[in-house]
Amino acid sequence: IQMKQFVTKSGYDEEKMKVLLDDGEQEKPTHDNIIEAIRWLTHSAQPGESLFMHYSGHGGRLPDDNGDEADGYDETIVPVDYQSAGQIRDDTIFKELCAPLPKGCTLTVVMDCCHSGTVLDLPFSFACSADSSQQVHNGSMPHMPINANFNWEKAIKVAMTMFTAYQRGGMQSALTAGMRAFKQ
Repeated sequence: IQMKQFVTKSGYDEEKMKVLLDDGEQEKPTHDNIIEAIRWLTHSAQPGESLFMHYSGHGGRLPDDNGDEADGYDETIVPVDYQSAGQIRDDTIFKELCAPLPKGCTLTVVMDCCHSGTVLDLPFSFACSADSSQQVHNGSMPHMPINANFNWEKAIKVAMTMFTAYQRGGMQSALTAGMRAFKQ
């Protein structure tokens, strides 16, 4: 709730927020509800928009199930029903949260959980500290460190598959082909 108050003060409209809490009053952060909330956030995202997602809960690691992790582990977030529905892997988070965003749409994600540094499967990592936060604030951060676990080969393969499908059949074909390639 404190994060909701913070983002509301920062200009986000409370009427355009989806909040999942295990407090007995809000919609629960189950596996399906978290995925559906992510889709709700990204479904109609447009260039120029600024989106925000905050996750505060348990994070974990599972053995990599598709060979795309240099360290052999997928990072996860742990929904309240993880024992029956499973954890949500970084591959799924990237596919549902990051991949669908159009160029020019800004997404800010705060992950308050263990193993959160690479849970978005992004090519760069940002570890917040007093120094790095000040550099960002001043606009003086020279570059972000490369995420050593990012699979550039897979990213290029997905991009090339999407480009070829776009040339043949437009945006919907590109998205479908990209999601298929991403799962491989």
